[in-house]
Amino acid sequence: MSRGDYVRWNVVPWPLFDAAGGRRVPNADDLDDAQPALAAVIALMPSLTSIVTFGATALTGIMRYYTLHAQPVIVPVLAAPHPSPANGHRRAENHVRAVNALRRSLR
Repeated sequence: MSRGDYVRWNVVPWPLFDAAGGRRVPNADDLDDAQPALAAVIALMPSLTSIVTFGATALTGIMRYYTLHAQPVIVPVLAAPHPSPANGHRRAENHVRAVNALRRSLR
C-alpha cells in the first residue's frame, strides 16, 4: 500500500480541549459539528471504495454520517481498534486487525 492509496482523516478534524486545556475525546455534539466536514471530504473522493475506522469514536462518527446525513455516500466500512497505548492489553491482536482491515479495504 502506498501513501497515494489512502487518505488519513480524523472524524473530528480539529483539536478538542477540556476545561483545563487538556485534549479530550469527541462526544456526540462534536461528531455532529464535524458532519459537514466529513461529508465534504467524502464528496471530494468520487472513487472512494471503502473506509477503515480506528476506534469506537471514528466508527460512531461514520455511522452517524450514514444514518443522519440526507444523502450519504455509502461504501463498506471496516472497523479496527484505535492504536492507542491504552489498548495495549491486546496489542498483537489489534495490530493484526488493523493490518487486515487496511489490506481488505484495498480489494
